[in-house]
Amino acid sequence: MMLDAELVPLSGDPVALADRARDAARSTAALDDAHDVLRRVATALEGQAGEAVRAARHRLTSAAERLATCAGVLGATSSALRHHADALADAQQEAARALAERSAAVVREHRWQAELDEARCSTWNTGGLATSPALGGAITDSAVHLRALAAERGLATARADIAAAEGRWRRARDTKTDASRRTAAVLVSLGDVRALRAARDLGLSVPGYQASAAQARQAHTVLVAAATGTGAARAARREQLVALLRSHRDDPAFWAVFWDAATPRQLFLALGTAGSPFPAPASSLATTLRSGVEQWAGTASVQELTTFGREVIEGIGEQPLGLTERSEVAAGLLSPALPTAVFAGAGDALDAYRDRLGPATGRGSLDDARIAAIAPAAIAVLAGYARHPRLALDRLAPAGAGQAERAARRWLGTPVRGGWPDGGTAVTGAFAAAVREGTTSPGLGDQRRAASLVSHATTQMPSGLLAGTALSDQASAQVAMAYLPYLPSMGDAAEAQSLNRTCFEPAPAPPPAPGVDDDLSLAPGTGLTAPTVQPTLDAFALREVITASSRTPRSADVWLGATDLYVDQMIDLATSGDHDVDTGPRTSLVRETLSDVGAVTGAMQSETISTARHRVELRENLVTLAGTGLGMATVARGTVESALATAGSAGLSALETDAPLHEAYARVANQKEELLGQYAPRLHDAVVEHDLDLGFTPDEAARRAESIDPAPRHGQFRRDFDATFDDLSQAPGAQECG
Repeated sequence: MMLDAELVPLSGDPVALADRARDAARSTAALDDAHDVLRRVATALEGQAGEAVRAARHRLTSAAERLATCAGVLGATSSALRHHADALADAQQEAARALAERSAAVVREHRWQAELDEARCSTWNTGGLATSPALGGAITDSAVHLRALAAERGLATARADIAAAEGRWRRARDTKTDASRRTAAVLVSLGDVRALRAARDLGLSVPGYQASAAQARQAHTVLVAAATGTGAARAARREQLVALLRSHRDDPAFWAVFWDAATPRQLFLALGTAGSPFPAPASSLATTLRSGVEQWAGTASVQELTTFGREVIEGIGEQPLGLTERSEVAAGLLSPALPTAVFAGAGDALDAYRDRLGPATGRGSLDDARIAAIAPAAIAVLAGYARHPRLALDRLAPAGAGQAERAARRWLGTPVRGGWPDGGTAVTGAFAAAVREGTTSPGLGDQRRAASLVSHATTQMPSGLLAGTALSDQASAQVAMAYLPYLPSMGDAAEAQSLNRTCFEPAPAPPPAPGVDDDLSLAPGTGLTAPTVQPTLDAFALREVITASSRTPRSADVWLGATDLYVDQMIDLATSGDHDVDTGPRTSLVRETLSDVGAVTGAMQSETISTARHRVELRENLVTLAGTGLGMATVARGTVESALATAGSAGLSALETDAPLHEAYARVANQKEELLGQYAPRLHDAVVEHDLDLGFTPDEAARRAESIDPAPRHGQFRRDFDATFDDLSQAPGAQECG
């Protein structure tokens, strides 16, 4: 749009615009003719069969639809140009008349000014017996006086005419400017290929599309007003905006134009105000926004999608007031169904945001509050990772020195004050997706990245994710499934850090450095390798992970289901026929399997003994207080009642301090016997049955499987299970000391 200089003829060429409008109209007619021809050809093929005919008819119909859209666009363009040419010509004519009238008035102004100047000169020459206040000088002759008054009136009228003409010129200029802006908006919308394609797919005509585009531009104007306004005016604009958005929920053309102009930050400022919580995810406004973004994303480029995702997170800002509300609006925009590029951009921005805040302290700092406040947006990004496993692997297990540790600490090692609002479902879903992507990849590089992630996550989660509120059942299940590929390493990890290798119970060996275990053997002497690269695991951090993710019956069932699946896989290997002659590797594989299962199931019992030890400490404290004369009255009443109730339930005295621990040991021992009976006979019987199928007699099959017979009370096979179970359940050692 050209800017016009003040008080000169208006710029523009209406004749050229009219010519372009006629050209567009002729092109429209030609496209209409071509459309009719294609339609007739497609119709002629309708009675014919065959794949080639159907394909040709589909291509003809598709081409005809595109021609119809192009014809509609050119027709609308022709109409817009024609109307603008008429408006421009009218404005130019009006401006030209105003300039002509102004020129005439300027001539009159000059003439009357000269007349007035001459009258004043005559007055000064006569010596002045009377005065004319209007002229500011002395007047002595009545004729001269009248002449000066007439000049004054003429001058005033000329100047008024000049002002009026200039006003008409400016109105003509403003009319032209407004018409130019309207036409430009129409032409820009007609040039929006993405929005036009969305309209065509929806079956909208070009006029229908133009109506949607006009509504989108109006919605953006209201959005800006709602984002920048104050008080009642802002509230009214917000209501108007919500109504406009809801009325176009299923209008892709509207959303394509709206998001071309709007920014996420504008939406946050308009809808995410402090003290005004964003509607629940199932509300009509939230679903409308999600649907609108999804429709826009279907026609956006990868660069546009990446930029949008980044702007969603950056638009939240760090200003504490209204931070939670803005985060909730951001979460409403980030539907998990959006393309990968959106979450790539959002993830970049979110990683940078979290890194700027630094580690959580857990002491109520401002950064802790911000981490908790942006949790809704973080959940949305992590849910997107879970839907796009390759992105999850790239973001949670990035390649490069120190990157995996940093990512694990950021998402799994940083506590969220009050816990994740979704019970950790999104973050564990992203974790599980990343591990699944890495472990199922044929590339060793991906497998190593996944193993490194799990190794670092194992050490990070106890003080991060698991330090908050309890995990949801779904989150616990996702943790269990993430560790399933690494069950072959769990028995080895427990044995390497065992407390019970001797009767002296030395301090456990230090945990291995987080990383990857380069030993790929599945079990000693078998020649078999693990199905995926394994991590180094801190056994006692692993115990805390398993304990926290198996607290409810449903989550415990997932862990037990994982061990069942693992046992089935190992039975398949043991009875594959590869170890039918030399049974040594088969025995090693089965014993290793039972050791791994013992570590998992033992860790699941750990909390029983931890809770009992806490009660023992409480009882010992009570006894100490009583012995020092302080008495139980000085201890919190609830604490005393809890301790006494525990003692009473077992028929014990409150002063029998070790009673809860002995009771816990007994419960865990019983549970160990049940679990051993579930797994050991199953492994043994599968091997025996396989040998019977090979033609061995029952006695021969029994002798070949003697070393993995669970019947002997102190047999080695049983000790394989007992050792790792006791280590990770915190039960007393199984060895006998003299």
